[in-house]
Amino acid sequence: MIGCSGRDKGKANADVFRDFIARTDQENSWSEYVTLDGKKISRSKVLAACGFSRSVLRQNPVVKEHLIVLESRLRSKGVLGGTPLSNGRRDGIKVEEIETDLSVLIEALSQARDELNTYQQQIEAVAKGS
Repeated sequence: MIGCSGRDKGKANADVFRDFIARTDQENSWSEYVTLDGKKISRSKVLAACGFSRSVLRQNPVVKEHLIVLESRLRSKGVLGGTPLSNGRRDGIKVEEIETDLSVLIEALSQARDELNTYQQQIEAVAKGS
């Protein structure tokens, strides 16, 4: 990745993370990545599996979004227990409903970013051709 732009590195890291999710889904091996309390995915195990530094999980918005969506999906499947906020209710609102809504919104945002990336690449290609 020497000589790549930050955007290219970020996209490559997002691709690696998506491949990791797909592979782990296919192998159905998420239990290997669950923290001891069973409430989230172990960041250190994900970092090791993907070959990332911790900054990728903190700074790459696409990777962060996919991790949030992943944990929400695994919670709804029963792979992860509880919720990151609490079990049950908080201020009279079901946390699970909010997480589901958040997951849908994050997935839509991720798709919009992918489309924007595609358009930016098309614009750059047209600009180079001019």
